[in-house]
Amino acid sequence: MTNRTALELRAIGAGLERYHWVAALLLVGLGLALRLGSFDEYWVNADEGIYLNAASGDWARLQDLILTNAHPPLFYLILFGMSVLSDDYVWLRIPSLLCGCLAILAVHLLARRIAGWPAGLFAAGMLAISPAGIMLSQVIRPYSMLLASLSFAIWLLLCELTEPQRRQRIGYVLLICSSLLLHYSAIILLPGIAACILLARVSGQIDGARFRQLSLLQLPAALITAGLILLHIVPELMGSELQALARDDGWLEGFYPASFDAVWEDLLGILAYCFGSELIGSALLLFLIGLLMPLAQARSAVLGLLLGSLLAAIGLAAFGLYPFGPTRHAIYLMPLLLLSMSLVIGRAYALGLRRAWPLDLCILLILLFPGISNSLLGAQEVEVSMRQEQRLRPETIAAALRILDSQAESEGVILMDQRCFNTLAPILGEAADASFAGLSSRGYQSFAWQGWTVVVSESWVITASHANSEREDHLLKLLEKVAAGSPEIPLADQQRVLILADGRIPRVVQDFLSLLPESESGGALILASHNLTSFHVFAIDMRRYLELMN
Repeated sequence: MTNRTALELRAIGAGLERYHWVAALLLVGLGLALRLGSFDEYWVNADEGIYLNAASGDWARLQDLILTNAHPPLFYLILFGMSVLSDDYVWLRIPSLLCGCLAILAVHLLARRIAGWPAGLFAAGMLAISPAGIMLSQVIRPYSMLLASLSFAIWLLLCELTEPQRRQRIGYVLLICSSLLLHYSAIILLPGIAACILLARVSGQIDGARFRQLSLLQLPAALITAGLILLHIVPELMGSELQALARDDGWLEGFYPASFDAVWEDLLGILAYCFGSELIGSALLLFLIGLLMPLAQARSAVLGLLLGSLLAAIGLAAFGLYPFGPTRHAIYLMPLLLLSMSLVIGRAYALGLRRAWPLDLCILLILLFPGISNSLLGAQEVEVSMRQEQRLRPETIAAALRILDSQAESEGVILMDQRCFNTLAPILGEAADASFAGLSSRGYQSFAWQGWTVVVSESWVITASHANSEREDHLLKLLEKVAAGSPEIPLADQQRVLILADGRIPRVVQDFLSLLPESESGGALILASHNLTSFHVFAIDMRRYLELMN
């Protein structure tokens, strides 16, 4: 490369830097466009139903939800406030959409601060097209808001290390505290923040007075964390039925690594969840190289932030306290993943201006041809156990409604559990709104809907086999409660009861079939069965079921 060519490249780089904000805003616009797709068609699943419940306008019910669910209170309170205007599920998704776009801007600022404007544009582009970022911006959940608040908080902290300003400190405290009140995964970044500040002091980046000031700045977050642990996590969540369901028989099963191999595979899974399975190799290679960059550039504070948070995440997972793997629960790592990857992009750009163009070529090959990285690292040979989000599309709902219409009979009864009720909350409409507040008062709730009598069990998933007959979530217990509390509903006397269940595996169907002798077909008990995408409708002979149980 001649001197003239180098000067021309620097001139082009200076021009691009002058207008990089235009590119950043275009990436935010791209992210918005991708997130608007199917924004009003992605039907509510069970988790979103819980948040709809929070927006039902009942303060007592909201308090009960905050205590009994696995998240801090802030997002529930935001939805409760929004419900003053409307409790429509599309309206309640708007915070996720807006924060999903703000997070693109936040990671741009974060990466630009540490590694320059090319790194900032890279981070913004990766988040704009991120499958996880898109999906979590389309649902009523706190993850997009968490991602935005954490990214802005880390950016302000790193700004404060080099250019102290009062407004930065105020903004950081507000954002990190908000993150802790949005989702418990934010706690995992606190050791990384502590390591960041400590290594900044050890390396001489900050003096003793600044170290004490930054340490005191963490006091509000520490107090909030202690309060959440003492008032909610320990008394309400640790050892609870919800924790057992999530860990041992639910959505978090298998995400507590017991070996180094499992940690490696889960790390690959997180990268696949965040950036897509096609980019595992490229993302991993950039992430690992990026972890080494702070050493070469004497940025020990950044290294402490990255390694401290990552080791805390792995340690908590190893002790079974928080999952580590390809689920939305790992989204708190996204700012750190992008920061590490962006360090490589920033370094490559800086060296490229110094005629180190072979490095730029290597980085370009990694990005444009991810298959090369997958092959080099053997990433394509690793089976990533991806926990896919369940989507319930309008066409599935329409098919279920047609089935219900075809099964309609006089005094028809529909039975569903809490999970299914939450999933169907939008189409149940006013009937669901009226039922949210009283759902747990008797262990069940009943209401009229489209000519049917609907009975909803308080249990998250109903069981029906002999093995679990003493459990509170058993169908027999529900029958007893309905008979005692609502004798006008002839649930136990019905020969034909429709049961609705969502999910990939209708466990309740398996429970019913397990009661039958091997020589007997399921038709004697299950009168009709319809398996739709992520949804199941089947009819049982309730009298026959009680005979088999007795």
